[in-house]
Amino acid sequence: MLSEFTFQYFDIPPLICLVVGIVFAVYFSKLNRPEKLLAIVIVLNIIADTTVYILMICDMKSTYIYNFFLPVERILSIVVYGAVVQKGRWEKRIFTTGMIVIFGVYMIGFIEHGLASDFLTNTNTITALIFAVLSYIFLRAVSTGHAQGSVLVIAFGIANLLYSWVTVSALSAIPLALKIDQKVARNLVDINLIGYSLWSCILIFALRWKLKKNL
Repeated sequence: MLSEFTFQYFDIPPLICLVVGIVFAVYFSKLNRPEKLLAIVIVLNIIADTTVYILMICDMKSTYIYNFFLPVERILSIVVYGAVVQKGRWEKRIFTTGMIVIFGVYMIGFIEHGLASDFLTNTNTITALIFAVLSYIFLRAVSTGHAQGSVLVIAFGIANLLYSWVTVSALSAIPLALKIDQKVARNLVDINLIGYSLWSCILIFALRWKLKKNL
């Protein structure tokens, strides 16, 4: 049975990401290789959001979909970082280790809870924390001149760092918030949605900056 179609405030962040994805698709040919990988991350976000939305309309369990897309998005993002860091740098080894650890954490989560379980809060919180640290290491490499990323790739690192810390803060507090008041827990989810919107907005402004410089 299909649910009634209604547009809610929590649909705004995915909509913003969709608009960003369309803009990136239009200018895809103007992107270099790391930037094209970045664009793929945006596409994965759109696919995940769309799949969840369709399942929700069909009154089916949906949030578990993110358990499959988030590890791919985070690992691909780390590949983007590694692509612009100088060869032989220790950061590359850290990025490789980080990808393995993130993959391992998700495998443990799947083994413990199953593939089609609900949203793996603890697993996604831990991997978001790891991803935040790796994003910081990438930005540090940029600041010391050991990574030669474009404005768009650097903005991607900044957006990932900010969004990851918001996610860690929100998700880690939700279990306690649920014991206190469900309204507080919903507010934390809303904060995470704001972080998602900020992530998309940073990328669209960075793309505009890149295109303006190339004119």
